[in-house]
Formats: sequence, structure tokens, C-alpha cells
Amino acid sequence: MKKILISMIALTAAASSFAYAAGTNDVNFQVMPMGQFTSVTVSENGQALANTPITVKGKTTSEVYTTNADGTVYLSNVTHANKQYTLQVTDKAGQSVNQNTFIRSSSSNT
Repeated sequence: MKKILISMIALTAAASSFAYAAGTNDVNFQVMPMGQFTSVTVSENGQALANTPITVKGKTTSEVYTTNADGTVYLSNVTHANKQYTLQVTDKAGQSVNQNTFIRSSSSNT
């Protein structure tokens, strides 16, 4: 009886892990300063999220941009520099994914 119970628990744990992994998407934000602009590239499971709305939320502002074919948007460092933002996209499964980032001005030291 003990062996059957242990086998059932192991099988249940393995099945639960598989179901969780199958439903999880890996959304990645790559934020890169580029002089007067900062590029934000968004991908899911290694594939660019092309033509996808990305919300850029500041302390008192919220703006929506649409990524290009490469999954990238460009933010002006003139208007966005030296501020903390939350980047938000919705993945293919309909889940909201957020990342906090700080956008530096082109003249800031790193």
C-alpha cells in the first residue's frame, strides 16, 4: 500500500509540474540606452512580440506604444529620462507581464 501511495504522489507531482511548465510563457524585456533614445524589445519564448501594445507607466503618466516587426519600441530620452517606469505587455496566453526599469538620460553616468 505504501509503495502505491508513494507512486501516486510522484506521478501527481510530475503531472502538476508539466502542466505548470506548459502554461508558463517566458516574456523578456530588453531595455537598451541608445543616445537620445532607449529601445525596449519584447519577446516571448524567444520570439519577438511584433505589433504588440506596450504600456509605459510612470508616476503620473501612462502611455501606450506599439512594437515594430522586431518587437521594439523607441522611447525618447528627452521626455522619459531619469525616471522609473513599469513596462507592461499582455502575453499570448492573455496574462499581463510587468517589468520595472529606470531610463537614464544620455548624459547620465552609468
